[in-house]
Amino acid sequence: MADIPGFPGDSIGRSEPTGRGLLSFQDFNRPRIRYGYVLLLLFLTTGAAITIFPFVWMFFSALKDSNEVFRIPPTLLPRSWQWSNFVKGWGEINLVRYFSNTIKIMAGTWFMAIIMPSLAAYSLSKMRPAFGNVVLLGFMATLMMPSQAYLIPRFLVLQKLPLIHVNLLDSYWALWLPAIVQPFNIMLLKNFFDRIPTELIESARIDGAAELRIFGQIVFPLSKPIIAVLSIFTINGVWNDFFWPMIVISTQAKQPIMVAVQLFSKGTSSMNVVMAVLFMVSVPPLVVFLVFQRFIIGGMTLGSLKG
Repeated sequence: MADIPGFPGDSIGRSEPTGRGLLSFQDFNRPRIRYGYVLLLLFLTTGAAITIFPFVWMFFSALKDSNEVFRIPPTLLPRSWQWSNFVKGWGEINLVRYFSNTIKIMAGTWFMAIIMPSLAAYSLSKMRPAFGNVVLLGFMATLMMPSQAYLIPRFLVLQKLPLIHVNLLDSYWALWLPAIVQPFNIMLLKNFFDRIPTELIESARIDGAAELRIFGQIVFPLSKPIIAVLSIFTINGVWNDFFWPMIVISTQAKQPIMVAVQLFSKGTSSMNVVMAVLFMVSVPPLVVFLVFQRFIIGGMTLGSLKG
């Protein structure tokens, strides 16, 4: 039987499994499985093409002139390549300012969403506080609540912070402070910390190390894989966040990139320039995903199983 590109070549016919994947060489000898595999690849390739096409269309639309964007019937490739649309969009929206704002928001949100939940997860995992299981159950219960349910209460709390009665609206604290409440991060980190040998923690305690030092010098460095995964999720979430920043940040000079892009698209009729801005804004998270895709895929199961 002729080899199909992408399948094992002369190795077909061996009875031993490859040790990689779900199918052995013997399985590939069966025509149904071989052609079923080809159909699966075609299906996945079609799905990938459908997913990528909007980005391709956005890129080529950004290179058209303002009349060609609305041309009927539409064309994929532009007749004249208007690279100046990217320069025009960069200057009109002042992307440098909004990139800077978003990076500031990312830094504060990362600290609140990673460091603070890490401390909470460490206390639940290694310090065994009273009613720790009840607290963990409470975290799990919040995961079943839609975010819209506590949108208004969160806004009212930030409008007049309890005890100190300070209004945090229109400041980055309105974005940073709610990031502390991360039950998913806490549960994932706790499950990961449970896999760290307790003997290692006990030996450090016997040597007189304080809990904060144990966390900073032992537990946190050992948790780099899960920290990296959660950091990627957090950064990507901040970059794409639109609804909550639009509500709490009213000063335009403080707004993050997604809110700025939405306001820019409403204030201009040059759709080609809007497409150029949208493409430039879409590139950073796409690059992050392509570079760290192994961490992201691994993060779907990392810390979920005890070993």
